[in-house]
Amino acid sequence: MNIFFNHNNESNTIDKRLENNYGVLSKELIFRSDFAEGTILSVSYTSWILHKISINSSNYDSIKFDVKKSKFVFINLHQKNTLVIKTNTFSSKLDAYGKGIFTDDLEDTLITPIKNEQQFVVLELKEKYFDQVFFHPSLRQNLFTLFHEKSFFNFQFSENPYTILEPIFHPSKRGLCQLMFLNSKIFELLSEATNQLEIDTNSYYIHPYQKQLDQVKNIIDSELQIQYSIKELAKIVGLNTSYLKKYFKEVFDLTIFEYASNKRIQYAKELLTTQNTSIGNIASEIGYQHSAHFSYAFKKQTGMTPNQYRKQKTTSTILP
Repeated sequence: MNIFFNHNNESNTIDKRLENNYGVLSKELIFRSDFAEGTILSVSYTSWILHKISINSSNYDSIKFDVKKSKFVFINLHQKNTLVIKTNTFSSKLDAYGKGIFTDDLEDTLITPIKNEQQFVVLELKEKYFDQVFFHPSLRQNLFTLFHEKSFFNFQFSENPYTILEPIFHPSKRGLCQLMFLNSKIFELLSEATNQLEIDTNSYYIHPYQKQLDQVKNIIDSELQIQYSIKELAKIVGLNTSYLKKYFKEVFDLTIFEYASNKRIQYAKELLTTQNTSIGNIASEIGYQHSAHFSYAFKKQTGMTPNQYRKQKTTSTILP
């Protein structure tokens, strides 16, 4: 995570202490005196970083965060001073000790005011954090909803958040025990923050990649005559192929192949009953090179061949 006091994107800190223990990296930085007086204490693992930022005084009104493709939890740890978080789309005021916010992206995010004393924590969660086996798909979706910046949520700790944070920054365990302990404390922090929310259960969930997933649907709907591969669709919408397959199934409850096949058969039914054209022409119009493949897919889904379906529907419309 990069922190900038001015627009020149200069380095603002100097390393003071660094410790690496079984992949857990502990780092302490001090701000350069020409920027501010204060420190950043960070503890990190492969999929998360926890920063405690303490500012005693500053020569600037605000600091800017610049980092992409992560999700964040802010918590105000100052007993008196308010912390204001501003992005291009929203502004949130953390006006009490233990008050926090979930947000999806820190690119060009401003934190104000910092002229006077401030202390806050930023939990940075990388995308692979949510791919761990203990995250049920429903749990992951609920968390994604909280982080999404268009529907951000505030929370207020009912207990002192430092009871969770202090053991992370100053752990008594070492080695693999420390690693397990820290991961459990990060999850506890998320759990406690989520527990203090008032969430509208009727609110519509917007997936972080909803735009790309809808684009895939639109491509299939408008170009049924082309059977795109997963790789081709992923390249068009700018998503990793494995993510595209996984998220499409999560959101629409169908694989891409199932969705495309259903749309083709649905359109084939319409053509069979409204156009006096051959089975081969219909097969070609919905992306099948061989009418035999189309007939097999049609019968598998409907229990009838295309000719049987056409005959049945045509007969039923003639009968009084």
